[in-house]
Amino acid sequence: MGKIYRGRHNPHLDVSEQEVDGLLAEYLKLRPPSWPT
Repeated sequence: MGKIYRGRHNPHLDVSEQEVDGLLAEYLKLRPPSWPT
């Protein structure tokens, strides 16, 4: 699901793409690799 928001600008969120990538990476690290993303 996270990939849907990758590179997309959400007017309601004031974060850079780099920050989003970092948060997504941390989030994926907490999930079992077998879980759908």
